[in-house]
Amino acid sequence: MKIEELFLQQSQKLNVRLTHYQVSQFKIYCDYLMEVSQLYNLTAIKDEEGIFIKHFLDSISLLEFLDIKNQRILDIGTGAGFPGVPLKIAQPETEIILLDSNNKKIEFLQKLIEKLDLTNIFTVHSRVEEYLDSKLFDVVTSRAVAKLSTLFELSYPLAKKGGLIIAYKGKNFEQELRDSKLIFERYNISYEIQKATIDSMDHQLIFMKKNSDKILKQRPYSQILKMPLW
Repeated sequence: MKIEELFLQQSQKLNVRLTHYQVSQFKIYCDYLMEVSQLYNLTAIKDEEGIFIKHFLDSISLLEFLDIKNQRILDIGTGAGFPGVPLKIAQPETEIILLDSNNKKIEFLQKLIEKLDLTNIFTVHSRVEEYLDSKLFDVVTSRAVAKLSTLFELSYPLAKKGGLIIAYKGKNFEQELRDSKLIFERYNISYEIQKATIDSMDHQLIFMKKNSDKILKQRPYSQILKMPLW
């Protein structure tokens, strides 16, 4: 079975209905990622099946639990575009900002967006703690960026009241969650943990809902690491 057919079948298990055109966009994405990764280390996963399953399918697993149509999403530390670009391909109506401090990765993403003929998706070369936007976001995502308490502090000022901060976390996230519970109480954050239907998915999804307008000022990253909120 071709990897595109397997990917299509697996995405249907997540209740994500992709057209053949969307699957072809994922194939272009995969080919270009493998091509550029020969020059720059954009991903540790180099094979086609690994990219489709461990990157693309993992990224869109969010859609099993959340409809992001017409939402405004910020993907922080996006790297080679995960989860932001797969979410955009799967839900074209969504507005997505891809944020990363690595200029080589931003250049890759700009060319990728052109190759995929995507609209209403933008790249920003910036550190997240230095990023400001005139409008807050419905959803802030991150995948393998930082421990949960650090990620929360980076994301909270950028999410609107009622918005979601969504972290893709590995299997050993329980201690990070315990360390974050006092912060969640202080800033009135409710949370849920979700695991995709497909057993091979690498990540748990932690949905953190911002229930208040309590202010959390952005701090330098070095200060966040030295003096965690908890």
